[in-house]
Amino acid sequence: MPHKDLPIRPLVRAFDPVGPDTLGPPDLDFASLFRETNVPEDAPLTLYPEQLGVPWHTSLPWVRQSKWWVQGEAAGRDLVNRISADKASERGTLPVEFMDERRKGKIDELVEDAVSCAVYLYPSSSRTRIELLTQALLLLYFHDDVMERGATQDETTVVDDFVTMTPKNKHMKRYFNEVMECDPILGPGLLRAIGLFVNAGRKKSPFKQDKYAILAEYLDYRRHDIAKPFMVAAIRFGTGIHHTPEEIAPFEELEELYVQHSILINDLYSYDKEIHESLTINASVVNAVHVIEKLMCVPPHLAKTITRTMSFDVEKKYYAESEKFMRDPALNDKQRTYVIALFDCLTGNLFHHATLGRYTPYAEMDDSKPSGPPKDVGAKRHVRTRRISVQLHAQPEQKAECMQRHIASKHHQARRFTFIRSSSQQTSRITCLVKKVHPGKLIHPP
Repeated sequence: MPHKDLPIRPLVRAFDPVGPDTLGPPDLDFASLFRETNVPEDAPLTLYPEQLGVPWHTSLPWVRQSKWWVQGEAAGRDLVNRISADKASERGTLPVEFMDERRKGKIDELVEDAVSCAVYLYPSSSRTRIELLTQALLLLYFHDDVMERGATQDETTVVDDFVTMTPKNKHMKRYFNEVMECDPILGPGLLRAIGLFVNAGRKKSPFKQDKYAILAEYLDYRRHDIAKPFMVAAIRFGTGIHHTPEEIAPFEELEELYVQHSILINDLYSYDKEIHESLTINASVVNAVHVIEKLMCVPPHLAKTITRTMSFDVEKKYYAESEKFMRDPALNDKQRTYVIALFDCLTGNLFHHATLGRYTPYAEMDDSKPSGPPKDVGAKRHVRTRRISVQLHAQPEQKAECMQRHIASKHHQARRFTFIRSSSQQTSRITCLVKKVHPGKLIHPP
């Protein structure tokens, strides 16, 4: 079992994009629908975000995390390093930061984004599937970064090989083969979904998509921009369960609600970063908060509150739909596994965004600072950011030693983990205070 003594993926910071004035979430009993009683030892970890210091304004009760995060991180880093080492004629366009001293930082950002998404959204996946899903996500982010921030919308990357399903780049050929070897039935769907994502971006570029007559028009655009086919294909590939079309058809509405929630959450947490980059590097702003702000002539903080309230409404609909299935005795085991996997994605996506390093720095910006947003964008004065005392600088493939020390408090017992990673060049000490968690067990809040 991976990381038996150290199963929790280190966190650095977490934030809430709305702040202390946020409305309360709806009271929905998701726990009664999805709590498992007989949990196997190799099950994903179940974490309670608020106990980890993560702001958690939602009706969703927990998040599950894959134990294969180190292996996923290593696989993602290996792929991006191999691509960036290719000749320019073989690898296409790279993110602009790859060309200067920002290269390492950009690679770290892409890898963190991909592995965070994979381990929280697809926690039940096997080691091989987590590695392949991390690499798939990295390719999407890699390509999307070039498209949104490139000089023109005609930039090409190695990921364009997926459009024709006949890869020419040697690294893409290897990835194709590894996916097909892992799952010849579900693998083609995952590969085609990556191609659909690239192709959709070619048909309607994100460049300056910032004017919409109504919000529904924007949300319809985002349904395609956010790559729904990939999201669904990744869930199915992650579970490794081969459903018949008849078995999977009833869940179309549940999938749609998951996509809607993902759009709102992504836009809520990425808004500050998008605004900053639109002002500094002329990047495009593709964001529901921005659309609401313009259509309703309201300030950003109110547009964020409206966006969060919309996500609460989606959670209500999602609860009603999932309750219908989870309480249906006619649902077979394969279908039930899929419904649980969808719920993992719903909760994991929120946790992923709330703890992602690429977003948290922008939440702390103030318009009084030179690098902050200008006066007409608005200051960030009430965003709730928490620093979690975990710093991770060493390479994921290096082995970790874990020193455990129990600390008693008058309310609960906690465990302080200190991770020491050593190499010939550096030693990183990482400290994290978390609730005592047993691998493979479902941890219920007090």
